[in-house]
Amino acid sequence: MSKNIKTQEAKLDLITKFLDYANIADASYAMLQYVWENIEQDEKNNIYKADKLTFGDKLKQDIVMKNSKGEDIVKPKNTNTAYACAIQARFEQNKIVKIEPKYCISLINTCFDSKEITLDNDISRVGLNDVLSKRTIDFVNRFKLLKHQPNTTSGFSATLFEDTEDNNQKIIVIRGTEPTSNFSVDILDADVDLALGKVPYNQYLDMIKFYSECVKEFPNIIKDKGLVIVGHSLGGALAQLLTLSLASVNSSANVKEIYTFNSPGAKELKALNLNQIYRIDGKIINSDNKEQALFYQIRSYKYQKSIEINLIGYDSNLFQNIKSYFHNKTNLKEHYIFIKTNIIYSKSTNYFYDIFEVDEVFINCVNQLLTNLNIKNILATSDNTYHIETDIDSDASNTKGVIQDLGVDIDGKHYIVNLGDRFWDSHFLEPTIIELNYILNLMKNKEIDNLLEYNINKDEELWTFIKYHNNVLATARTRYDDRILSYFSIPKLSNDFSNSLEYLQIHYLPKEPKKPLFAANIQGFSSTQLQALEEYKIKKAKYDEELKWYELYKVKYEREQQIFNQKFKEYFSEIIFYQNRLYSHKKTQEKIILNAIIQQINQKDITYFNLYSVIEFLKENKAYYKYIDLNEIQDLILNDLDNKLGYFYCLYVCINLIVLREDKNTYFTQATA
Repeated sequence: MSKNIKTQEAKLDLITKFLDYANIADASYAMLQYVWENIEQDEKNNIYKADKLTFGDKLKQDIVMKNSKGEDIVKPKNTNTAYACAIQARFEQNKIVKIEPKYCISLINTCFDSKEITLDNDISRVGLNDVLSKRTIDFVNRFKLLKHQPNTTSGFSATLFEDTEDNNQKIIVIRGTEPTSNFSVDILDADVDLALGKVPYNQYLDMIKFYSECVKEFPNIIKDKGLVIVGHSLGGALAQLLTLSLASVNSSANVKEIYTFNSPGAKELKALNLNQIYRIDGKIINSDNKEQALFYQIRSYKYQKSIEINLIGYDSNLFQNIKSYFHNKTNLKEHYIFIKTNIIYSKSTNYFYDIFEVDEVFINCVNQLLTNLNIKNILATSDNTYHIETDIDSDASNTKGVIQDLGVDIDGKHYIVNLGDRFWDSHFLEPTIIELNYILNLMKNKEIDNLLEYNINKDEELWTFIKYHNNVLATARTRYDDRILSYFSIPKLSNDFSNSLEYLQIHYLPKEPKKPLFAANIQGFSSTQLQALEEYKIKKAKYDEELKWYELYKVKYEREQQIFNQKFKEYFSEIIFYQNRLYSHKKTQEKIILNAIIQQINQKDITYFNLYSVIEFLKENKAYYKYIDLNEIQDLILNDLDNKLGYFYCLYVCINLIVLREDKNTYFTQATA
């Protein structure tokens, strides 16, 4: 299905929104649980950050907190809030905080094989009195942290923010894949599900539980268009699934807008095992045997202790889970439950259950998702759905991303951001955010009108700049010089895997029929008994046939799943390795750009900043950088010596990158020189 490309329509207002929500998506990866609890490393060092403050960068007064021993600890006024520390650790994750030498010769004061220690999204590495970046300060003084879900066992994590500068708009943002910390649950569970065309079952259920909790705590989000939904990567696919769980063809419900960044599609996924909702009604509550009554409602036959040993695995395990559920429940009232089923195919088929109570919000979400995935029509939210994707050039027709081309997106508008440079094809958020910030500054200074214009200009401008630095950049390139990410093809399902998967998704392990237990009298079996025996033979023959096919497909599935998982793991490992090497190349390129800017603005103390911070510095000083064409110099006024000096210095030292003030005059002047 072709994408609805609207890049040319992305102007100043829309780019501003893209940048805001890209920052929010980035913030969702922060370890925000440590706003409420101290990280172990800090406690070891007797540092206590968890002040439970959800807005602002500094404490306005001393706060008394409890340590793990229950002792009172005073966190002083004007120190950094835990919220700000967590966001700083994420936003400035590549900032070097110290260098650890592995081998030093003290006599000559020289260290070899040193190791750079960065913030690396670790809140314990941000001090209470550390200087925070402007980006961090701006974020925590605008977006209030309402609720955070750390990684669940499925790898799901999400955060509810409130935008204090936009009528207290509520925003749910869903974290994406974390290859380094959550490889097995994210990639070998949720991402494989997406590759197989299935709803990522475990993360979806955790998401709907989180959404239900948000509704209980903040009822305003269910009002008309009360919610913005944001997600990056896998989180973008989940954001689409949340939209599919709320909106319909005729109503956008409480969904105001949706923003996805480099996201797989969710429109045509298969929803499996999501209709397992049951009502615990008065009949069950008042029953002498609640467990058996609920079991009968689910399986349509009575569970008897005398035949427990003969029950097939999934029914026996189910009954034990039902017993545990009722054992932990007191003061029972009528309610609904969801039975979460996970099937593990190994030497035997194992069924694992989790039974939990659900509310009306949860039920409505699941039912709406099933309806939308069944009819696959355009939702009422399509005009307010924005899919932002990165590319290596301005040609939208050749856009091919490793993750964002999985599946089909829910209907909306697609916007391509040209990161430039064929050696940089990134799925990460950082380069997208830096690029959007740069684009926004160009638009504010009326250098470009829309995103498409920027993309086209960049094809030539960036190459003009980069080609003069081939020797420097070559040192950062890898054996993948002649490849881009689109060359890494996603492993395909074998026919055996597809067929066995489809069969096992529909067919459970068949249930062996119970043989009639009665003895013949002197005259032999009665006609009723003969009929019962005949019915048993038919059922047994059917059971044997079903079991034969089930075992056949199970063996195929186990074999092919092992092969596919290994290929998928190798595939992602190769991509991660490739991306990390490319990231090193990109950082080298950024250092060249930073150096060119700093030489023109004479700000030596800015060298430790990242490119985002430098762009922010230029904004504050009403300036921006751009790539120039030699023809622009011909338009300079003959006696405009300052500007001529600036342009010639730029061409001589900085190739074709120039820093301009908002009045179009060069930042570099005789005074600067």
